[in-house]
Amino acid sequence: MPALHVHPRKLAAPMRLEHIYRHPVKGLTPERLETAVLQESAGVPFDRCCGFTSGNLPDPPIAGGWVPARTFIQLTVYPGLARFCARLDETQGSITLTAPDGGAAEIALDDAAATDAANTLIRRHFAAGPHGAPTLHVQTRPRGHWDFADTGISILNLASLRALEQASGTSIDPRRFRANLHIDGLEPWAEFGLTGGRYQLGETVIDITRPAMRCAATAADPDTGGTGLNVPALLRKATGHLFFAVYARVIETGVVRQGNRLERIGDMPGGPLDNLPPRAPDPAHWPRVYEVARVGDTTLRLTSPLATWPLPAAAGERMMLHPGLGHAGAFARVTVETAAPDAIFIATPTALTLGAETAQLILSGPQSRREAQ
Repeated sequence: MPALHVHPRKLAAPMRLEHIYRHPVKGLTPERLETAVLQESAGVPFDRCCGFTSGNLPDPPIAGGWVPARTFIQLTVYPGLARFCARLDETQGSITLTAPDGGAAEIALDDAAATDAANTLIRRHFAAGPHGAPTLHVQTRPRGHWDFADTGISILNLASLRALEQASGTSIDPRRFRANLHIDGLEPWAEFGLTGGRYQLGETVIDITRPAMRCAATAADPDTGGTGLNVPALLRKATGHLFFAVYARVIETGVVRQGNRLERIGDMPGGPLDNLPPRAPDPAHWPRVYEVARVGDTTLRLTSPLATWPLPAAAGERMMLHPGLGHAGAFARVTVETAAPDAIFIATPTALTLGAETAQLILSGPQSRREAQ
């Protein structure tokens, strides 16, 4: 087993909002903002307010409703979509769409029927699917075309990005992860410990609901549309999981600006497992933060810092220990020795050094027998 090192828990550094991004058209390169009004039960205004259907599914979008991501042209299947740019003019209520060949079209947000120019432009670059040609759909409600019905914004920890770059030996554009808010001041991967909390950010209040599982869309270069960098494979190799950034839900409308602090003010009601949407990743796979304390010379006691997040494992089941917080080593599998209602106990790995009586670790699980092999 590789050497495992666990260090004392550090005092939390101030979490600072560094960047704000909006994606006016789903799948296209985002635009950066200095300030935004996060809207209750929605997110950044006009974020993903438009999308081009792919023709791959028979049911068209419903005005004001939610539809699966495959309804639209996706970076997962069409990475070249990243080469298109969309710039929103809030004063005029319009979006200027620019293609890689220089062609342009304007989208009037107050006239959902005036889509001919945008459709003509996009159809020059993307073929029709089995159920029709690509067609622009303007979302009429404040919350845009999100892949899941329970989210409105996503938050990226820049320290985790730097850790992934260091582990992979390559530069990674943060726009690949299509997050709305970039924060700094945390340790690498400490964003997974934000899940289940309620936070003040500027003038708004948000609940951080769950980690974001990454797919092949992150392989699309935001500038070139190339797919030479396999980000999911980098994540799997460096961390043992496929999660990067976290999702959040806006509870109170308010202004956020670059430089605002993100401060915990309590726990979200119900907890992170409450009302998960269809097709959400299995919570057993989520990286989760546990408090860890030594029990005797050979055993570690793990407890959840959230009363609303029950411990999932039973004696004999396998858990995965991931890099981050107190553990700077490689990911490793551990076995649960015994379990209590409020704690689980694992054997102290031979090479693990616990730098204090209490610390924090990131684990996921329990794993199925197949996953643990």
